[in-house]
Amino acid sequence: MDPAPQTHPILSYVLSRIPTLAKPKPAASEFDIEQPPAHTPSPRTPSTAGEFELVERMPGLRHPSVLRAMTRAVADVSAARSALQVLGPRSDHELVDSSRAIVAAAEAGDTRIPEGDVEACRAVVRLEETHDAYEALLQEAEARLEKVYRSAMEGTDLDDESAEGAKDEGPAAGAEGGDAAVQEEVVAVLKQAEEGKPVESVRLVDRQLRQLPEAFGRIQGLRVLDVSRNQLEVIPDAIGGLDHLEELRLAANSLISLPDTIGLLSNLKILNVSSNRLRALPDSISKCHWLSLMRATTGSHTCQQILAMSWSICGNSGCT
Repeated sequence: MDPAPQTHPILSYVLSRIPTLAKPKPAASEFDIEQPPAHTPSPRTPSTAGEFELVERMPGLRHPSVLRAMTRAVADVSAARSALQVLGPRSDHELVDSSRAIVAAAEAGDTRIPEGDVEACRAVVRLEETHDAYEALLQEAEARLEKVYRSAMEGTDLDDESAEGAKDEGPAAGAEGGDAAVQEEVVAVLKQAEEGKPVESVRLVDRQLRQLPEAFGRIQGLRVLDVSRNQLEVIPDAIGGLDHLEELRLAANSLISLPDTIGLLSNLKILNVSSNRLRALPDSISKCHWLSLMRATTGSHTCQQILAMSWSICGNSGCT
């Protein structure tokens, strides 16, 4: 479950230096002088050849203040990792494949399969998809840490940097140049969908979008919609028409609420609505039975959690 240093070197380095993720110290009665406890590395001391190479490339990692900033940036990974430790390791591929086949047969109307077996297979599939979502989160976190490191070395905070950028540009700049370009981009996406061309992924990040057209809810086959870091205050009810949507990323906007129609997204697996002004999440979200990764902020409380969405895995107490 830990990120591999070979594929996620920065994330692995940062997580290994979070005290809460270190292995517990053995009791005095369990201490073995021939097997001393593993040393938890300090912010300034690389402990492996790979870490020495990383610190040589990114010397700022030796500074506790930089490391603290990077640690804050991956709080969601820490929470997800803890939840996965409760859920357990992923099943072997043969079991996952056979479980998917049984679930598909049951959904196609095969009544010969006992309901208990179908639910057990669904639990296996959901656990696998939760692990897949965690791996996607690791990839995102590695790129995020690169950006946090650059900002920290420049002596700026990411949020401050975004705010300063918005001030420098001013409302006129967005109206004159940015808005027109974004409008063209949005129209191009909708036109492609209307012409029957496949549109599986739409990513309109950092575009200063103020409104998401209702027509987006009619893009058949759309699997990924990412409109993070914009100026959206409302998500249209039409979003519920995206039957195939698996990822919905709405982070860092100005949303106060989400539409109840979000419960119609029966295939939704990943939802990120963090850094908004949400007071609560709609009850209908409980109908998103395949949801495995959710990151949300409600009021002053941030919840970053892996959801199993299957009581057969976690029980009714959930996986918080």
